[in-house]
Amino acid sequence: MEPARKKHIAAIARRVSALFEELRARDLRDQNDLWFLHSNSPSHQFDPAAQQFAGILADVKRLNPSNLSDRLITSQIVYSSIAIALWYPKDTENIIADAQERIEHLAIYSATRDVDIPIQNLDTGGIPCHIGPVHFFPISDADKADKWWERVSAYVPHNVDFHVVSFARVQSPGDSDTAWSYAIEAAEKALVLLRGIGFPFSTRPLPQIGIVTDYPLSPGRPLRLGRPMENVRIEGYTDNVTILGPPTSPYRIQQDLFGDIDSSTLEALLNFISDNFFQTTPGLSAKFVTGLFWLGRATYPDTPEASIAKIAFALESLIGGDPSDEYLASRGLTAALAERAAFIAGTDLTTRTEIHREVTDLYHLRSNIVHGRAIEIIDEDLPKYGELVRSIAWALLPRLSTLTTIDQLQKWVIDARYE
Repeated sequence: MEPARKKHIAAIARRVSALFEELRARDLRDQNDLWFLHSNSPSHQFDPAAQQFAGILADVKRLNPSNLSDRLITSQIVYSSIAIALWYPKDTENIIADAQERIEHLAIYSATRDVDIPIQNLDTGGIPCHIGPVHFFPISDADKADKWWERVSAYVPHNVDFHVVSFARVQSPGDSDTAWSYAIEAAEKALVLLRGIGFPFSTRPLPQIGIVTDYPLSPGRPLRLGRPMENVRIEGYTDNVTILGPPTSPYRIQQDLFGDIDSSTLEALLNFISDNFFQTTPGLSAKFVTGLFWLGRATYPDTPEASIAKIAFALESLIGGDPSDEYLASRGLTAALAERAAFIAGTDLTTRTEIHREVTDLYHLRSNIVHGRAIEIIDEDLPKYGELVRSIAWALLPRLSTLTTIDQLQKWVIDARYE
């Protein structure tokens, strides 16, 4: 270990000793009395000892942030070092050495492990599929023989074999808490991207894909109806009604989510996601990932107005933004987006004119929503505009190798006008 790093760890260990002396002065002996050091209660967070520990925790975590959770650091510093010294006075004189050794081990700790996350309503068709570092596997007979499946079944008490036919596996770094936190974040991100690629846009309720317990699998609503006050009796009545949710069925990845994308575009898209899952280079590549995220979010259950706004955000993320003064045009956002979209996804005058009109219509809807004007969104609007933005994204994808900035995109559009 580098001398400067070892010296820094020794300084943290001395602060642990100072915290120990503060706790001993309060005559604390039982480890059950130390939980206030890491409590989330505001009344405890202002305690000087809790603030001391918060600083120690932060400094230790900075030594090895990708591998250490707050729980592991707290366990080692508070309960395996300070608590023992408080309980056994003979260990008091060794508190600095013990804390330093533990912190040194934390600083070099490294681990990786697979984390498996059950997914509902997503069928791989028996073929593993990956979105970036997240691999979706079919549930096997061996999985069902494992105790893990007993716990999964406890959270899906009805038709678990029908609803849970796949799981996401993520190779994750760090201790157990860090590993599962990393894995869930990656799986959630992959599911949003998967939705952006091919999940349907709809104003109607749809069965949802997600991590088990993200969405209710039986969204029935039991209601009690009072006796109607009617001017004319037309039908009988009942006082107990249950409104059923949408019929549920797992989505097949290849057919239902990837089926409308040609194979070369899909391969390029999945490769792009793998290269840009965690970190993208600034410019159009980063904007493309953000646009795909907004498309995915537009498929989540929400009001039609919110979904339309998210679709518009997706388009603006993909190809929006002001170029430098050299390529700046005296036109508004809608006109600039419509023109860029038309030249990116259009192949001739007819298709460019149609795309230009549809983008303009989308942004008029968005403007009316943002400004609170009365609008009517029909069932066809979400799939119409969602698929429009997807088509623009897929047409933009192969150009990202040569067009990396808004300036380059705007110059390309200007040149294309006069071809």
